[in-house]
Amino acid sequence: MRERTGLLKVAQRIIVIYCFLMSVVKIIAILNGSWLMPNLLIAFGLLLLGGAGFGLIKKDTYSLIYVIIGIVLISALRYYEVEWVVWLHEVLD
Repeated sequence: MRERTGLLKVAQRIIVIYCFLMSVVKIIAILNGSWLMPNLLIAFGLLLLGGAGFGLIKKDTYSLIYVIIGIVLISALRYYEVEWVVWLHEVLD
């Protein structure tokens, strides 16, 4: 059981770090001339997901539900990112 808790801690920390780093990448993309609103919305969503995980880590709480939702959301984002950015650009601009 202790090994499972250790894996849960590592997975949650990886999700938090990934969310913050991808938010920085999105902001750098905006500064380099990419579309503002779609990338800003995606960065904001990643910051929300990462911030929630950071709050859980600060409380020393590790949630399997958070890890599962984080993995699903990040996987969906990576798979559909280009299509979502184009769609958001068409809708918002």
